[in-house]
Formats: sequence, structure tokens, C-alpha cells
Amino acid sequence: MEAREGGINVTTKLIEKAMAFAIEAHEGQMRKQSTVPYIVHPLSVGMILQKYQCHERTIAAGILHDVLEDTEVTHTQLIHHFGHEVASLVEEASEQDKSLPWKIRKEQTIQGIKHLSKEAAVIVCADKLHNLSSIYEDYKQIGDQVWNRFNRGKEQQSWYYQSLIIQLFQRDIPIKLLLKLDQRAQRVFGQNPMLPRRQIDAYFRFPYGIDGEQRRAWEKDLKKQEQLKVFNRMETLYRMQDPQVRDVLVLLEQHGIQWQNNSDGPFLIASLCVAIKEHYQMNDLEMVRHVFRNL
Repeated sequence: MEAREGGINVTTKLIEKAMAFAIEAHEGQMRKQSTVPYIVHPLSVGMILQKYQCHERTIAAGILHDVLEDTEVTHTQLIHHFGHEVASLVEEASEQDKSLPWKIRKEQTIQGIKHLSKEAAVIVCADKLHNLSSIYEDYKQIGDQVWNRFNRGKEQQSWYYQSLIIQLFQRDIPIKLLLKLDQRAQRVFGQNPMLPRRQIDAYFRFPYGIDGEQRRAWEKDLKKQEQLKVFNRMETLYRMQDPQVRDVLVLLEQHGIQWQNNSDGPFLIASLCVAIKEHYQMNDLEMVRHVFRNL
């Protein structure tokens, strides 16, 4: 595998060593209910990190990211072979206690994103991108049977991945990598899987609604009728001070958005969120994910 430094491809001994170590550590393991060797996953994570020009230690840690969770390798062994920096990144990207119930472990992972180093957060992002890409490809082949491979079904997996992505949007991660992950989540969990991201993003160009002149222009444009319908609904929700809007305000605050006090702006934005959610029949987390992408 090659890492990029200053735009030049260089094969590093550290990455080669990590590949050899991971291949040996994961020997004989397979992906869940699959004939695909498990090592394909960590090597793919390393390739994703290389694609987004990450540092060699980040790529190495990405290749090794599952050895503490899923093999007999210890943290001490990682330090011995790869040093403290790589070992610490692998530990950061690992679940801390796999004996806990699934929901508790995933809640800890979601909440832990804000405390990760930048490099560890990027590793988690690449890990989840490859997971969702694999799920998407398998879904195209076997449909909803793909969820039988996991400890929890589609609804719980949707909660986990979308909550995680919302937290990752609040970290300093290469935006192209993050948007790729967001796109994969839409394909796998979105109510409208093929809904173009730009179609939703267009609403957030006018987060406080549209003015009279713009409205009159849109009324004459057949291509703008769908957007106009959403903004009309937004205005109704705002004017009626609809309780749904207050619920969305609370939901967004729970996910980390801080509003300015004594301003109508938050209520207008939340009204737009409810209108979008209704029109496209989104669940709460899908709607929140779109909001964070447009902040």
C-alpha cells in the first residue's frame, strides 16, 4: 500500500509491517456470515485512509484498528511492534468493553466521538464507510436478508450509524470523506435512498425562508413547485408556532447545536426542518444528519 506525502506516492515500511501483522492476526477470520476473509475489511479501511492522504501512522492504525477487539493481540504488543502513537490510535478506535450490551456499547461509541483525537475520528469514519459500502453492495444482492448477519436489525443499525455520522460532522474530518460516508448512509438508511443530496441542500440556502419577490418568481417556475410547497409549509409551521418545531429544536440541541438567544432564527430553521422531514417522509436522525451537513 502507498501513502501520499507532498503528492508523491511512497510505500512505507510502517504500513507494510501493519499489513503483515494484521494478516497474521486475522488469519482464519471471516466477515459476518460471509465467505469473505475478514482481512479485506481492515485493508480496505487502510486504502480509504490512503486515498484521503492521511499520515502513514493513521493508515497503519486503520489497518490494525480491529486487532484489539477481535484477536488475541494486546495493547502491549502493539506498542512493542508499532510504538505508542499507533497503539494509542488503535485503542481509541476500538470499543472499550465488548462484554456490555449492544445498545450501551454503541451509545458509548457515539458519545465518545467528541473525545477522540482527530486521527482516531478519521479512522472511525473510514471504518464506518467501508462497513456501509459492504452492506450496500450486499443489500443489492440479497435485500433485507443482509440484516440477519448483525446483532441488531435495520432500525437499530440506522440509529447507530446516523447518530455516529451526526457526531462526526462536528469533528475536523476531511469533508470529502465525511460526505462519502453521509452518501452511503442515505443509500442504506434513507427513506428516499436515491434522493440527491443537492436537492435537500438547496433548501438550506434559504434557512430563514424566501421573500415575496423570490416567491413570485418561483410561482411561475414549474421546476420550483416542490421547493415552494416545502417553504409554504415552513411558513405555516412558524406562524402557528407548531409544537413539532419545538421538538425539533430540542432534538437539534441534544445533538450539539447551540442557538443564539433571543432570535427567531432557530425557530425558522427548525420549521424548515419539520417541513423537509414531512415532505420527504424522513425519520428524525435522517433529518438531523442533513442539517449537520449544511451547517
